[in-house]
Amino acid sequence: MGVVTDGARTQDRQAVRMMLLIPYDSSPASHAAITRAAERDPGAHVVILTVWDVSGKALSTVRMDQLALGFAAAQAANERAARQLAQQGTAQARAAGLDAVGLTAPLHSSVAETIVTVTQLLAPVTLVVGDGDLAETLAALIAAARPAPAELAVGPR
Repeated sequence: MGVVTDGARTQDRQAVRMMLLIPYDSSPASHAAITRAAERDPGAHVVILTVWDVSGKALSTVRMDQLALGFAAAQAANERAARQLAQQGTAQARAAGLDAVGLTAPLHSSVAETIVTVTQLLAPVTLVVGDGDLAETLAALIAAARPAPAELAVGPR
């Protein structure tokens, strides 16, 4: 079976492997996405993406004179937690037989929009997600983007 790469030539599927991007938050849906990716494309190159919150939500108990230090500490803690979560997802993906690396990205306007931004930066990729609201939101955002930044593979219902 061939894959059209530029509309003019066809190459063997093994020669042209699209990278898979799996958003990971340790939810059942993200675990299902890793399982789906391993079944869909064993040994695939996978990026496990964890989005982290840069907001100061954890600062409600910080005094004003400690605000700058508190915000920086909260950001650092959130980023560290995201790295650990990405490492957890990467370990799960590797155990499933995937060639996985972890990536973290700071939250911008929403988790879904941050994921779409990352797909645009890594394009071409196949975005693999489990069932749920995130899958529906991502499908709508990807459909609206021109050109579409990714193919979307959603886990079974």
